[in-house]
Amino acid sequence: MNELSLTVLLALCLAALVAFKTLFTNYARPRLSLPPGPNPFPIVGNLLQFPKDLPWQKFRRWGLEYGDVVYLRAATRHVLLLNSHQAALDLLEQKSAIFSSKPRIVFASDMCGFGKALVLTPYNARMRMARKYFHSLLSFHHAPQYWSLEETAARQLVRRIYDDITNGDEQGERLFERIKWTTASVALLIAYGYKPAKLNDPLIRMESATSSYFEQATAPGAWLVNSIPALKCLPTWLPFVSFPRIAAKWRSETEEVVNYPFEMVRAQMATHSAPPSFVRKILETEGSPPTAEDLDCLKWTASDIFSAGTETTASAIYAFFLAMILFPGVQARAQRALSFVTGDERMPSFTDRQNPKLAYIDAVVKEILRWAPIAPLGVVHLNTSDHAYRSWTIPKHTTVIVNVWGIFRDPSIYPQPEEFRPERFLTTTQGGDCKSLEDLPLDPRAVVFGYGRRNCPGQHLADLALWIEVATILTVYTISPAPGTENPPLGHFTSGVVSHPKPFKCSIRLRSDKAKQLILDLDGSATAYMADVECSESA
Repeated sequence: MNELSLTVLLALCLAALVAFKTLFTNYARPRLSLPPGPNPFPIVGNLLQFPKDLPWQKFRRWGLEYGDVVYLRAATRHVLLLNSHQAALDLLEQKSAIFSSKPRIVFASDMCGFGKALVLTPYNARMRMARKYFHSLLSFHHAPQYWSLEETAARQLVRRIYDDITNGDEQGERLFERIKWTTASVALLIAYGYKPAKLNDPLIRMESATSSYFEQATAPGAWLVNSIPALKCLPTWLPFVSFPRIAAKWRSETEEVVNYPFEMVRAQMATHSAPPSFVRKILETEGSPPTAEDLDCLKWTASDIFSAGTETTASAIYAFFLAMILFPGVQARAQRALSFVTGDERMPSFTDRQNPKLAYIDAVVKEILRWAPIAPLGVVHLNTSDHAYRSWTIPKHTTVIVNVWGIFRDPSIYPQPEEFRPERFLTTTQGGDCKSLEDLPLDPRAVVFGYGRRNCPGQHLADLALWIEVATILTVYTISPAPGTENPPLGHFTSGVVSHPKPFKCSIRLRSDKAKQLILDLDGSATAYMADVECSESA
């Protein structure tokens, strides 16, 4: 028997196995009253109906057709789509005790090694330990202690953009790269006390690659082994079986980006030369020598700060630039507010955030998160027991997906949802749409940063970064379409777990000679901020 025949035989055997398991799953247990959804195909269920491009748009259409709770079956897996904030609250907040685990994504978790990342960790002792580490240094209580760092990072960004313009980049071709460097530098300083090189830093380059691997590894419907786990047992030498080799490569590179900076900090601590950092502070405050499991959890938590903190914030800032191109009236109003407060004589600071004259900047930040949510499908949840909801039964081990993008496109909550209108988050006395504070729509931060016990532990830092970068950029620059180019289409976004606009060109011009001088006066130095951050025991 040749290799090709053996491959076909193995594939047929595995197909028969999954067919038997599907039939057993569907008929060996009592029939349940499930939520409505599209009709499944035999054996594979709705697997072939899962869209690969911008899936949140298809999920919203299903929500309009079947209701805010939609049931799907991907081979043997149960999947629940939540298209309303209320349904997400009912299940993920009010029933968080059973809806806080994570589904097993065979390719990403088992084969590529991403299973130790917090976003894929089941609800267990390790997950609780990781969140304790996060909250000990990144809670709302700690946010003001990062003001200096975030202000410095925002000013570094506008200076680097100025340098690019001076060197001939007049259409923002390196803009996303500059934004990612800025968010990565903040994350690296926090996690490891590491100040990256301005060009081709190895850690930033490695993180960019592994983030791409994570996006591909977790893409819905991309890997058949997730629906047929037995496929991971196929010999790697078989022809047409490339995914084990891909997984091995991605796993090796991911382990390097997780291990290298962590061991760097430990080596620095051994010689008393480690700068202040998240890793150092946690290790110094541990009451007893950490176990191997403690160290592994801390190592991955620090890596989560680096990778998640880099990609999500950068995506939101890049979307902000796109919004300013498409909605110039918003930019003009925000600039007027900033000029009124700063007099165009200084850069904005976090002390300005409490000024009611800058309420519009807060509204712009909220609208960025609504109009271009950084994670359009949030993070998946898994229930650990059957649950009765409304007139249905949600089976144990159902993968639960919140259509964040779909919630933000609900015109009953956000009229004209495709429009970028910060006024929707302001009262009439603030120059907005709502008669009173009670009439304000749902704050996007209550949705985009997740629900229940799996909400984003770095959300307060992300909020700081967005506000100060928006305020700083608009203080010195005006953003407009690049000459001779058409505006990018509204739906011009990537389809990954973290979504951002596809590359676009833009013109970034100094607002005035005063703005130029403000930039030239920046020294570009980073602040040794972590020395002033106190570690707490909050969990």
